[in-house]
Amino acid sequence: MSRHKSFTVKSLLIIQLFVVLFTGSCAKKGFVSESVRPELYDIKSELPASTHKRNPTFLVYGDHRPSWRVQEGFLDKRNWSRKRLFLFPVFLPVLLFNAIFGGTAYLRHVPDLGSEMRRKVLNQIYDEVRKGDIDFIAHTGDIVENGTYHTQWEDFLIEAAVEKPVMKLVPYYPAPGNHERHNEQVYGRHNYDTVFPNSRFYTKKFKDVILIFLDSGLIFDPKGDFSSLTVQDSLYRKYLVSGPDSKKSSWLEEQLASAQEKYKIILIHHPLFSYGKHSRDWDETLGMNLEQKRRELTQLFMEYNVQLIIAGHEHYYEHNVLNYLKEGKNYNMHILVTGGGGTPVRPLISFSKVDKWLDMDMHYGYEVDMVNRAEEYHYCIVSVSENGINIEVIKVDDGEIENKIILDEFLVQ
Repeated sequence: MSRHKSFTVKSLLIIQLFVVLFTGSCAKKGFVSESVRPELYDIKSELPASTHKRNPTFLVYGDHRPSWRVQEGFLDKRNWSRKRLFLFPVFLPVLLFNAIFGGTAYLRHVPDLGSEMRRKVLNQIYDEVRKGDIDFIAHTGDIVENGTYHTQWEDFLIEAAVEKPVMKLVPYYPAPGNHERHNEQVYGRHNYDTVFPNSRFYTKKFKDVILIFLDSGLIFDPKGDFSSLTVQDSLYRKYLVSGPDSKKSSWLEEQLASAQEKYKIILIHHPLFSYGKHSRDWDETLGMNLEQKRRELTQLFMEYNVQLIIAGHEHYYEHNVLNYLKEGKNYNMHILVTGGGGTPVRPLISFSKVDKWLDMDMHYGYEVDMVNRAEEYHYCIVSVSENGINIEVIKVDDGEIENKIILDEFLVQ
């Protein structure tokens, strides 16, 4: 049995190397500014001054990056469920295809999964923008699979600036995700800044609302892009939460303290509270003192009455509410997780496990209610008025706006 298994693995590797040689060379890391036509990333970046004097309607989505067939269609444990193993002869050709051709794409650094749904999502977003009601698009991160590869940025720009040119019609404001690799100092930072200049920490102000875009890469560093955890931590203190011993406020603290707008919206890739695959990221070793930093950020947002946090990272839709008491009054902070922008959606975690995690957060002092969730591709339309922030969550199925289905709708006040 072990000989047979060893032979199978060796055979797969030989086949993959053979396919690599005869289907093209491997993608290489490179600079967008040297390899991509400038007109592709010469995109609309500013709103008319008159728009800032009123309240906006904007579209937000996240996790649009392509994925890997070998991960989703072979290595994922769902492919090895009892049902599939029982019907193994039926699924064997599919598994072999995903292993060989998906593995080959992985070796070539060319993501090969998710293009169909990405295009459907983008097609529907394009139709929404062409209606003329959307002032701008916000993105919660993970635009490309690996931002150090200029070819992946080029593919994204061809999709979003040429084929369905939403980026030419309205401004496009991202909160960077971990897959952008924007803190990698050779290619990642250069490429992200070339496509989206000055788009790591910034604000957009309107009549009754301020949007604050944050780089959560200063908290999480799964790829080791920083030279050390100490460097990462010092940047966290500079931009996000200064700490009790600091003599100078952080960038975020200054923005919140000076904000005069009635409503405050935070856009950040990693959600403070979510209950999917990444629920326990704050407990793991992806950065320094993560649980402490989650508490610091949460307390800062509560101090300044932030009403809405829009995040991504989890590949589905989720709406949670953090309840808290301040100065004898009850407050709510809504956490909207919009991660269904085209990357393969993930299955929902069982309610029994979610309840366990909710209890764990309660133990930490966070009273969180899960309001809604869905394993669906989607985007959100956010409309701000003096009476509140209305969020409409739109399901994407066939990519036609005429057939759109509302997954959820709620008002934040």
